[in-house]
Amino acid sequence: MRRIAWIGPLVVLFCSLPLAATPIVIFAPSIDCQTNYLAEMAEDLEGRGHQIYFTGRYWSPTAYDALQPDLHNYSLINFDGLPELEYDGVLFAGAGWYDATYLSQMQGQAMPDYVDESFDVIGNALDLGLPIVGIGAGVYPLIFSELLPPGTQVATYDSPELYESALMRGLVPIVAKGQPPAGSSQYGPNAQAVIDQAYGSWIGTASVPDTWYDDDQGSDVWAHYGGSAVELFEQFSDAVLASAAARAASP
Repeated sequence: MRRIAWIGPLVVLFCSLPLAATPIVIFAPSIDCQTNYLAEMAEDLEGRGHQIYFTGRYWSPTAYDALQPDLHNYSLINFDGLPELEYDGVLFAGAGWYDATYLSQMQGQAMPDYVDESFDVIGNALDLGLPIVGIGAGVYPLIFSELLPPGTQVATYDSPELYESALMRGLVPIVAKGQPPAGSSQYGPNAQAVIDQAYGSWIGTASVPDTWYDDDQGSDVWAHYGGSAVELFEQFSDAVLASAAARAASP
């Protein structure tokens, strides 16, 4: 595993998996929003041999308690700890990306500082050819960064705010269609994964309608759409490992 520099407020909670675990950063504006959903994501990726770095604006003891029981090789890091952090893949998740990007713009407000920092991460990942995932509202930072080349396909749930934002920036939104997953008839169609390439980076997106769920419904989001997320993470994990191996073998 590549060396991680300790800067800024870095909180390491627990670490027990082998040092060879490939690091992935999960970017979520708030780990207190739909925490169980984010924890399930991290648990799946950790089970595939990845070290997880959660990067967020803030977190509470409640979030700590939800993450701690099943995760062993993860850290919580503030956004200002990103510049010196090295990683092999990035994942944007969490309903809060809607407020941070689209809603801020519509209300005539400046986007939070961490949005610009996330754009820097996307640019760095594209420069290095790192795999990138945006799931649900996590597609918003990929869109608003305006760093993906025109014609890149991205998965969106049936939200005009989301797919029209993609269209305005020259991207191709693939809107989920079909029947809702079992037990979620009041929500949207089952999530669809879309895979594309951008400047040598593997790009994976999935149309999980997380913004349609309340903050305390993370378990419901995962129960309804977790299967689709796992299918995407399987491909993401393979892409991360392949990308890391290729960079390690290059002169």
